[in-house]
Amino acid sequence: MSIQTDGHVGAPVAENEKPLVQAQTGNDPLRTYLDLANRWDAMSKEIDGLVSQLTRAAERVRGNAWRKARVGAYTFPAELAQGSIESWPAADEVGKKMAGWHELKAELDKAWRLVPPEDRRQLKDPPQ
Repeated sequence: MSIQTDGHVGAPVAENEKPLVQAQTGNDPLRTYLDLANRWDAMSKEIDGLVSQLTRAAERVRGNAWRKARVGAYTFPAELAQGSIESWPAADEVGKKMAGWHELKAELDKAWRLVPPEDRRQLKDPPQ
């Protein structure tokens, strides 16, 4: 879901920040929703990339291939190395990203409910 906007759209939220929908005076609910939708889309693509990276690594050690693989700087033993595995994200990193994705999705849903009905008509429903 990529949404076109007229103005600047903020970058994805850093992993230690929480995306908040704040009801501020002069805050445009439509702009808030569009910004969150774009951040959610970017975060979804980032997590898709992590999953692809993990999948590629798993395929390279599938079956008995792990016995002749080089993982990062480690080869077991060097003369047997026939395949190489790129580094992959730690479980904690993936978990934090996924938790952030779910938090951002909840904020996106809240922002959607604040968009006036007349503005909703010109938008797609939020992603499920």
